[in-house]
Amino acid sequence: MSIIQPFNLSPKEMMKIIDTIMQNINLNKFHIIQWNPNGFYSKIDEIKLLLNKFSPIALCIQETNFNNNKSIRLNNYSSYIKNRNHAGRASGGVAIFINNTVPSKEIPITSHLEVIAVNITAKSKLTICNIYLPNSHDFNALDIQNIIDQLPTPFIVLGDFNSHNTLWGCNDTYPKGTKIETILNTNNINILNNGQATRVNSSNGNLSAIDLSFSSATISPNLEWDVIPELSSSDHFSIKITVCYTNPYEIHTRNPKWNLSNADWNKFQTEIEKNLINSFFPNENTVDENIEQFSKLIYDTAANNFGQHSYSGKRPPVPWWNKDIKHAIRNKKTSFNKYKRTKQIQDFIDFKKNKAQVRFLIKNEKKKIMDTFHLNTKFQRVSYENLEQS
Repeated sequence: MSIIQPFNLSPKEMMKIIDTIMQNINLNKFHIIQWNPNGFYSKIDEIKLLLNKFSPIALCIQETNFNNNKSIRLNNYSSYIKNRNHAGRASGGVAIFINNTVPSKEIPITSHLEVIAVNITAKSKLTICNIYLPNSHDFNALDIQNIIDQLPTPFIVLGDFNSHNTLWGCNDTYPKGTKIETILNTNNINILNNGQATRVNSSNGNLSAIDLSFSSATISPNLEWDVIPELSSSDHFSIKITVCYTNPYEIHTRNPKWNLSNADWNKFQTEIEKNLINSFFPNENTVDENIEQFSKLIYDTAANNFGQHSYSGKRPPVPWWNKDIKHAIRNKKTSFNKYKRTKQIQDFIDFKKNKAQVRFLIKNEKKKIMDTFHLNTKFQRVSYENLEQS
């Protein structure tokens, strides 16, 4: 009897499970994305580009603007959501989306603030806490301290705090920023911001750094923080936090795929059983060590039988992607960097024009794709009806 048969799994299902196990075993580097898009669905195109480019384990969104009665789904991600329920319209709210390859569970947080926390198990356990503090509301330092006290360590706290402080790159320090600074100093917490602006005021072009990320001190040496202004049509920029347990200069690549088109499953099963007979599992091994050894045995057998192929980079990230959009995004990034250097009003106007051009091209190309899809669907339906009548 094959080892696959007792579990009622098809060979492909078995390979999918092994892929998931090996990803968790080898998860030495992964990304967390935070962003305030001021509306999840209005910026879904940029969100998909972020997911496609960085394949983050966690996507943390502020100002989701969800309705309580609306179902939220993101393919291949589990959703943890805290909606604003005291407003007369869809506004505010926070959400954390966790990649389904990673075990996760919500951490209940008792607070009147807009906050959600999730514990994940990647290379090790990590708590991610997402907070949105509206600019129109003040908060007490004890409110933030209360949240931190409820978080299992190590943790990363991130979000839109609307709190200005020169410590993390703002031009001035205001009372809200002083409160956050006091919390950082009181606890064993490190700020991850490196001085880069995280928001540009759409009316006057002023730059600020009010989107914050901080972590417990034990994990901060393993964290890298960066802003991604070119993939944002919001006034806030998306932020990438890289959790890195290995070489920090390792280049991000997509996970390779198995070559299963001509797979010989009988040979694969036979070799697994042969390798199991020839393997030695020491008695002093823990359960986790035995699982890792067993998983690696199956993974290595699959690699010898099937082989893998890596992403070539030639397939577009989304159906509507083209060279014009790529070029427009590059122009937007260039114009923003120029404005950061000069602070000239004309450079700010050029940045806003390029920003609008990106949105226009994406919207226009998506419409073309959908029109083509509907046209093909209509043609197929008419052809089928004619076939039935003949």
